[in-house]
Amino acid sequence: MNCRRKMRENQLALSQAPLGTTCRVTSLSATGFCRRRLLDVGLVPGACVTPVRRSPAGDPTAYSVKGSLIALREREAGQVRVELVPNPAPDPAGRPSPELLAGSQPADPRLSRF
Repeated sequence: MNCRRKMRENQLALSQAPLGTTCRVTSLSATGFCRRRLLDVGLVPGACVTPVRRSPAGDPTAYSVKGSLIALREREAGQVRVELVPNPAPDPAGRPSPELLAGSQPADPRLSRF
């Protein structure tokens, strides 16, 4: 099996990622205005994103991206390819890993209580 195919097998659409899992953006298939919006909210290759909450009807879903909470419809999130970030080993000093911190800090410290 070649490397490119193996990489594709490890990827999934952001809309398919389970709640609470940390993912890393690998690519966007969106074009035009939708692509610009996704890039503007921080969904750039290499960014970490975590699905946080789904609406009762299942669409849209709230995602944590670089300290912000954004809502995407399934058709939008389906155009973002991600890979799951494995749970890193805990730090002996008790510090959280950078993968877990990315996208989890509130944009405004006053909002951390929400």
